[in-house]
Amino acid sequence: MRRRVANASAWALGTVGVRQVIHLIGHLLLAFFLVPEHFGVLALVRVVLMGLEQLSDVGVRSLVVFHKRGEELSFLHTAWTIRVLRGVFLWLVCLAIAWPMASFYGAEDAAAHQLLFLLPVAGLEGVAKGLMSANVFARQRRMKLRGVAIIQWAGAIATLVVMVVWAWLDPSPWAMVAGRLTGTTTVMILSHTVLKGPRMRFRLERESARDLIEFGKWIMLGTLTVYLAQQFDRLFLAKLIPLSVLGVYSLGRVLVMSLTKIVTGISNQVLIPLFSEYARSEGVDHGGRLRSSLGRFLPACLFLTVGAFCVSPAFFGYLYKDDYAGAGYFARWSCIVVWFMILQHVPRSGLLSLGDSRSNAVMTFANAGVTIIGCLAGYWWGNRLGAAVEGVILGTALGNVSGCLAGAMRMGKHGIHVGVSMIVYTLAALGIGAVILGFEGAALNWSEAQATAVMARDALPPRWTGWVDWRTVSVASTLLTGIPLAILVWTRLRREGAPSEGKEVGV
Repeated sequence: MRRRVANASAWALGTVGVRQVIHLIGHLLLAFFLVPEHFGVLALVRVVLMGLEQLSDVGVRSLVVFHKRGEELSFLHTAWTIRVLRGVFLWLVCLAIAWPMASFYGAEDAAAHQLLFLLPVAGLEGVAKGLMSANVFARQRRMKLRGVAIIQWAGAIATLVVMVVWAWLDPSPWAMVAGRLTGTTTVMILSHTVLKGPRMRFRLERESARDLIEFGKWIMLGTLTVYLAQQFDRLFLAKLIPLSVLGVYSLGRVLVMSLTKIVTGISNQVLIPLFSEYARSEGVDHGGRLRSSLGRFLPACLFLTVGAFCVSPAFFGYLYKDDYAGAGYFARWSCIVVWFMILQHVPRSGLLSLGDSRSNAVMTFANAGVTIIGCLAGYWWGNRLGAAVEGVILGTALGNVSGCLAGAMRMGKHGIHVGVSMIVYTLAALGIGAVILGFEGAALNWSEAQATAVMARDALPPRWTGWVDWRTVSVASTLLTGIPLAILVWTRLRREGAPSEGKEVGV
C-alpha cells in the first residue's frame, strides 16, 4: 500500500505540476502579446470555464472511486452517459448566459462585448470534458495514474502551442479560448484511444443511475456553491473596477490558484481513493489513517503556500512587463484565500471517502454564503480606505474559513477529529507570513537608510544599493524560508510508523 500511494502521489504531483508550469509559461508568453484589458476579458471567460469544469463533475469521479461497483461495465457506461448529458446541458447554459453577461459587463466597457462570441465557443470545453472516457476514473480508483498523466501532459502542450501561436498571429482573448478548447479536446480523444479499458457506450442502467443521481445531487449543489465561492470576487469586481486592473489582479490570482490545482489533483487522485479503500476495508482505523496522512499532506500545503507568498513579487517583477508588476502584490493577498481553500480539502477528502456527499455540500454552502456577504462587506469597508480589491480578497478568505469550520464539524460527527491539525498549521502559515513581511520591511528600510547616509556625505552609494529592492528581498525571503520548509516536508513524507490511537497525528 505504501508503494502504491507513493507511486500514485508522484504521478499525481507530476501531472498537475507539469500542467501548471506549462499553464504559467503560457500566461507569461501571452503577457508579451496581450494588454491588461485582454486579461480582464479572459478573467470573465475563465469564470465560466472554471464553472463548467466544476459543474461538469456531478460526483461521477468520486462515486466511481468510492462505489463498490465502480469498475463494473454497466456502472462505467452509465456514469459516462450522465457526464455526456451534463456536458451538453452546461454548453446550452453557456449559450443562454452569453448575451446577458455581454450586456451587463459590456455596458461600460466595449471590450466586454466580446463575451457574446467568446462564451459560446468556450462552452464547448464542457462538452469535451463530458465526452472524456470513464476509464480515467477507473484508473484513479486503482491509483494507476501513469497513462492519465501522459494524456494530461499532451493536452497541456497542445493548449500552450495553440495559445501562443494564435496570440502571435492575432493578439486577442481568442488565443486563450482556442488553446484551452484544443487541449481539452486532445485529452478527450486520447482518453478513448490511448488508455486501455472498455469502450464507452451510451447506456443508462436503472440501479447505477439511481446511485449516481442520489450521490450526485449533493455534489451538484456543492459544485454550484463552490463556483460562487471561488469566482464571485471576479464576477463582482468586473463591474466595479477597470478591466485593466481586473486583468492584473487575475494574473496574480492565477499564480497562487495554481497551488489549488496541485492540491486538488492529489486530493482527487490519491487521498480520496486511499481513504475510500480504508473505508471499504474491515478492521482498519479509518480516522487514525486519515490523521496520519495529514502529517504528510499539510506540511506540503504549507510549503506551497508560503513559497508562493515569498516568490510572487520577484516572479512578476522580473519576468513580466512593468504593466503587470502589481500582480505580485495581489498574489500575496490571494495567498490568504488559497491557504484556506487548500485546507478545505482535508474534510472534503474524508467526507467523500465515506460517501457523505451531503456533508460536503453543507461545507460548500457555508463557504459560498459567507463569501458573498464577505465580498460585499469587504468592498464597502475597503473602498472607504482606498483598498477595495483587498477588502474583497479578505471577504473571500472569510468564506473559505467558514467552509473549513463546517467541514471539520461534519467530520467530527463521523468520529474523526482533524480540527487541531488544521488550526496548528494555519497559525504556522500566518506566523511565517508575518516573519517574512517583517524581514523584507527591515531589509528595505536598512538599504534605504544606508543609501541615504552615503549620499548625505556627498559620496556615491555602493553598487548593491542599485539592486536591493522589493524584488531581491522577495528572492532572499524565498530562499531563507523555502529551504527549511522543504526539509520539513521531505522529513514528514519519509516518516514511518502508524498513528497513535486516540491522538491527532502529524500536527
